[in-house]
Amino acid sequence: MTGPRDPGARPAVVNVDPSDRAAVSSWFDALTRGLGAGRDDPPPYTLAETAADLSVPREHTRVHALLALADGLPAGAARLELPARDNTRLLSFRLAVPPELRGRGIGNALHRAITATAAHEGRTSLLTHLDLPLNGPGGPGAAFAAARGYTLRNTELRQRLRLPVDEGRLRRLAAPTPAAADCRIVSWSGRCPDRYARRYASLRGMLLGEAPTGALSLEAEQWDVDRLRAEERLDERQGRTVVTSMALAPDGSTAGHTILAAGPGGHAFQRDTLVLPSHRGHGLGIVLKAVNLLRLQRDAPSTVAVETTNATQNTPMRAINDRLGFTALERCEDWQRDAPIPHPATPEGGGDGPPAQL
Repeated sequence: MTGPRDPGARPAVVNVDPSDRAAVSSWFDALTRGLGAGRDDPPPYTLAETAADLSVPREHTRVHALLALADGLPAGAARLELPARDNTRLLSFRLAVPPELRGRGIGNALHRAITATAAHEGRTSLLTHLDLPLNGPGGPGAAFAAARGYTLRNTELRQRLRLPVDEGRLRRLAAPTPAAADCRIVSWSGRCPDRYARRYASLRGMLLGEAPTGALSLEAEQWDVDRLRAEERLDERQGRTVVTSMALAPDGSTAGHTILAAGPGGHAFQRDTLVLPSHRGHGLGIVLKAVNLLRLQRDAPSTVAVETTNATQNTPMRAINDRLGFTALERCEDWQRDAPIPHPATPEGGGDGPPAQL
């Protein structure tokens, strides 16, 4: 792709119409080239998955795509997510500019559009995520965030497990300890069975209240069966195979669960893993993850790897991942800014409103 012909011109930022395939493709290209720059092995997402993410409506959250144009050509992109049921003061985003186009004010233009959207939507907290070398410096993304008033709130470790894992080894890890043997593990692929849906949706809402999140300012998520079914419909549209394992206590209450979503790109992504406090310390976490990996290898045999991220301070989950054979790839940093007032060194207002539609 040819770069902008006039590097001095101020980039324009527009909202991408999810029904415009050409615009979505340009946005996806700019986003993936920017986010993947300088990384040895970024997670693979397909255009079809990402297009579905933009086009499938969900009542619990809204997703927007912003495309920066310099001299009419795609020059950068951002994905915005606005929770609608919980965390309604929050706007989270990923911002990316391909390396050859950096230093021309494109990132500034995108960030101005993001803060304008936040102001228009009444959002008072901005959250972004940076993928960085495992032991390297923060790089330009961290400097960009710090200059605009963001602070580092949490650090996670990105890890990968190559598949297939020896089935005999997984079966040994899936055998419960005597202390965990009173829990019954149920597993499914795709849609959660109706008989578990209400209990399972309630369990999904507990993660942010239980998992380590450092100094992030977040509320617990509100989950119900409608939200669960909406997520399942999106996964179906994205072509993902989702496998879930849940532990039930003898009284039928939930004790924990874990989820893997295998995408069409050949990689599965770990979603929630949670063991409730009263059931911890008995090895239930590794039993759940081993059972779910066995299910994944059976139901999505073309999957070549599993990706996961965990807070660096979450030593129990990292120990489970080590036992399963995960290896570290990158560190992931969460930067948050409360009360998004324009930074004095970087004027952001200027009367700009939300971006126009492309």
